[in-house]
Amino acid sequence: MAQTDLVLYRRACKVIPTGVGTYSKMPDRFGNGFPIYSRWSEGPYVWDSRGEGYIDMASALGAVILGHNNKYIRQKIRQFAGDGEIMSLTHPKVVELAERLVSLIPCAEQVRFLTSGSEATTAAVKIARAYTNRDLIITFKDHYHGWHPWFSYTQPKSAGSGLAHTVSCIEVDKLFTLRAAPAAVIMEPARFEALPLEAIRKWCTQWAVVLIFDEVVTGFRYPGGSAQKHFGVTPDLACFGKALTNGMAPFSFVCGKKELMQVIEKDCFISSTYAESLTAITAAMATLDVLESEKWPIWDIGREILKDLPVKHKGFPCRFMLDVRREFLVECCKRGLLIGPHLSIFPTLAHRGIIDKIKEIINKVASTNC
Repeated sequence: MAQTDLVLYRRACKVIPTGVGTYSKMPDRFGNGFPIYSRWSEGPYVWDSRGEGYIDMASALGAVILGHNNKYIRQKIRQFAGDGEIMSLTHPKVVELAERLVSLIPCAEQVRFLTSGSEATTAAVKIARAYTNRDLIITFKDHYHGWHPWFSYTQPKSAGSGLAHTVSCIEVDKLFTLRAAPAAVIMEPARFEALPLEAIRKWCTQWAVVLIFDEVVTGFRYPGGSAQKHFGVTPDLACFGKALTNGMAPFSFVCGKKELMQVIEKDCFISSTYAESLTAITAAMATLDVLESEKWPIWDIGREILKDLPVKHKGFPCRFMLDVRREFLVECCKRGLLIGPHLSIFPTLAHRGIIDKIKEIINKVASTNC
């Protein structure tokens, strides 16, 4: 670890809990040999506090899908910067983006814009509870839905949640043994293994339970733009975020069937001041421009990276993990490939031009039997 990082980290710990902005960026998530701070980024690369460059495979925890600091998105943001940022009235581009998303996502008949994945999942849970007039929410073990109290109650770091008995976290197969209907089942439609999506959809329909797909991570990475479209299973509500603005601005949304979404027009209050940020809306439109013109390329890029890889891995081409020891990843980092332990690998469009270089580093480390 660089001396400059250690100095900065000690300063940061005095004014920032944990010294970094999110748990996923904490030094102990990486171990010795990894940088803590980065100064700038471009395409598939990030540079640390010493100016050392790395191929970034974590892709800002999945928030980057085209590559860092994408020039086309910057150009589009500059183009509309003269219109303002947050306004007292809704900008027409907000309507344009909503229409575009409704045409793209199978479950989407209406959309509510927000600013983070945790906001989107919380909104979806609130909509489901308002619609069904029930409280219990079912989640699945190892599926992640954010930091807000309704979900963090089920997690190890649960202090302050104060929501006992309103959420139950179970194994997937236990769902089919339940004999009382919850308000909703919320799940990631894909993690690192195949899930019985059709059976879950059938069970929710049978028991009049709202099925929520948390696509904050899967959204726009799968062929067709969503896991629900790729796997052919349509939920009642879905949550998206992370990659839609390519990391250029905080943004998310909840979408779903009009019948459910219209509880927002009644007595289910969901509102977020910065949800109509013109920077975010513009970045989202520009990101969709690129992904649609490239015919949703992330799956194929990931598949090329994984082809003939000499180490075990799990997941799908658009999001996977290497099944290796921490020492292996430290050696990759020393050779300029940034992969964090316990962190997903998120291929981006910018990785397409350096696939051979990525595989060369992994192959070299694998040859050392690390």
